[in-house]
Amino acid sequence: MKVTVKDCLQLDSFRNCIVVAGERKIENRVKAVSVMDESGVAEAVKCSGTDGMMTLTTFAGMKDDVKTQCDTIKALAGEGIAAMVYFPREEGVKSVDKEVIRAADEAGLPLIVMAGDMSGDYSRIISDVMEHVLFGNNFKNSLINNTIFHLLNFEKYASFQQALHEAAVSNEFQVVLLSEEFNPVFAVETRHQTTINEAIRRGREVALNPGNLYSLIDIDGVLTYWGLVNINNDRYYLCIVDNEDNYSAGEITKLAEIIELAMGMWKYTPERDAKAELVNKKSELDKQRQQAISMVNAINDNEQENKETLAALDAEEDRILAEALRLSKKLAEEQAAQGKSPQSNPGGYIWPVDSRYITSTMGGRASP
Repeated sequence: MKVTVKDCLQLDSFRNCIVVAGERKIENRVKAVSVMDESGVAEAVKCSGTDGMMTLTTFAGMKDDVKTQCDTIKALAGEGIAAMVYFPREEGVKSVDKEVIRAADEAGLPLIVMAGDMSGDYSRIISDVMEHVLFGNNFKNSLINNTIFHLLNFEKYASFQQALHEAAVSNEFQVVLLSEEFNPVFAVETRHQTTINEAIRRGREVALNPGNLYSLIDIDGVLTYWGLVNINNDRYYLCIVDNEDNYSAGEITKLAEIIELAMGMWKYTPERDAKAELVNKKSELDKQRQQAISMVNAINDNEQENKETLAALDAEEDRILAEALRLSKKLAEEQAAQGKSPQSNPGGYIWPVDSRYITSTMGGRASP
């Protein structure tokens, strides 16, 4: 569903606001929400300069620098953000300077000033706008609403992980984020009916088949859902556990989308798990070592087989020599009985020789 700035202004959370500039661009499309309190233009663009972004700010980082405020508005407008929503606070700018209003109007950027009891509530605005962007007016669901409330409450929680933990506890689900190599990055456990290791083992079996991503896996009666998320252009696996089978597959998929979206809004970057990487590297080395051992065993087996073959050939050679000596002796006895000289060799006399001088087909023998 396409949501515009004008649509957002109809939400209850915007009931006390004033559009002070850029009203002609009120139909700009809103795709996401960010919070901008950086001190410089480059930092502001890096964090909030995304097409369709509704940016919330107090100008706290640049409250004493009107020129930087104006330059920031022009730069963000150039990046295609949808609107800027200003919150007057003690720690920020208490009122918008006329130069800032002029810069926004010239850039065609809607500048909305919050007033009254909504002047300090980031989380309410974020929750209402993102629910509208994701689901429109027809989708009302406690899982989604409660999760958005926690995940986008930047003022209450110090980190994305803390916000996700509270959302999981409130809505009876669990979450595991894993690297592409299936090393756990972090886990939010609210039940212990199944172990993380078992979930990872079963999830790996399914995730290795791309056709089964975002699939339901029943692990001993515990329902787990698996899918892919992209964080800073890196691929991760997200496992969501439905503790009480409360939610449909569609709701879990929406939940996963919200979690991924919240990661971006919190600017969450997974920390490298050195221990997990070492475990993974050790596993690879163990595998390589087993392969090497198998090769050595095969070589040893072949060497033993060769020895046995040579021994068999030696035995056969000795048998043939013994038979030759027997036949030679028998022939000499027969010749003597007939009065013939044993020194003659009519018909091919077999002369006995020492086996050490016989050359084997398997290789020469050493002479004494």
